[in-house]
Amino acid sequence: MIVNILIFIVGLAVYAGYGIPGLIYLAGGVLLSWGCGLLTPKWRWVAWVSILLNSVSLLLLKLQPVTGISWISAVGLSYFTLQIISYNADIYKGKYPPEKNLFYYALHITWIPHILLGPIERYDAMVPQLRSREKLGWDGISQGVARILWGLFKKLVIAGRISVIISAISADTGKFSGAFAALAMLLYSLQLYSDFSGGIDMVLGASQMLGVTMSENFSTPYFSQSVAEFWRRWHMTLGSWLKDYIYIPLGGSRKGKVRKVINTVVTFLVSGLWHGVQYLLWGLFNGIFVSLGTKLQTKWKTVNRIGTFLAISVLWAFFVWPDAV
Repeated sequence: MIVNILIFIVGLAVYAGYGIPGLIYLAGGVLLSWGCGLLTPKWRWVAWVSILLNSVSLLLLKLQPVTGISWISAVGLSYFTLQIISYNADIYKGKYPPEKNLFYYALHITWIPHILLGPIERYDAMVPQLRSREKLGWDGISQGVARILWGLFKKLVIAGRISVIISAISADTGKFSGAFAALAMLLYSLQLYSDFSGGIDMVLGASQMLGVTMSENFSTPYFSQSVAEFWRRWHMTLGSWLKDYIYIPLGGSRKGKVRKVINTVVTFLVSGLWHGVQYLLWGLFNGIFVSLGTKLQTKWKTVNRIGTFLAISVLWAFFVWPDAV
């Protein structure tokens, strides 16, 4: 318990360093969702109060470039909002009873290793570990340190060196076009994976040192044989969240082929909006590719993997040149 309290205090102190308004917003979101969770078994509609308020807050943040409406920009809002929504939705569905202990619920949402970067951890997977945390041991600490070092290598050495090349190309598209632009897209795929997965390695390593096992977020995504498979292996906790709280509630694949395609595209549009309103078209294209499933596959695995990598690399162009696509 003492370790949990120290982690909680340090986490809040670190988060406060990004701005007191953001900390106040985070505290408000935690209190609102926890209180609504407690009331949901008696009045189920209360769950929607938290879900809708948090969803609207996130939506306003993402639409800010278009609407111009100034809204608080709490660090990690995209991540902890999804955790809050999933908690209230699960209580509403009766998946588990509401958490009566505010401290454990708050610790789950504000867990400092993952609040800034993910993974998007579910309440029922994490809180039991916080309650019955094993004593910190050398094995967990050593393995956690090793994973942190591996994450640092991926971020600073691999991603860092590649980003220098991409920056040089993207800074002068007039001079570096054609083959250079294609090279930038391919390199960006490697840079993004090394940077993002490296950060997640550090989060998982830090959590392991503290006695908590968090969800893996990547599973060799660039070995995928289709775009659909890629999205089952990339940012897996976000994909799982979108499936459980967007795709399935829309009807999933249960209402015919046409409805399945519509639900898939809508889910990826939500994913695009979650990244930012400027990525809606990126989400649309991904939804179309995923809907095609295995129709573009050949009988050769290597060809499928190369084709998928090229397709994903082209789609990443929305992130390399967000103002040009």
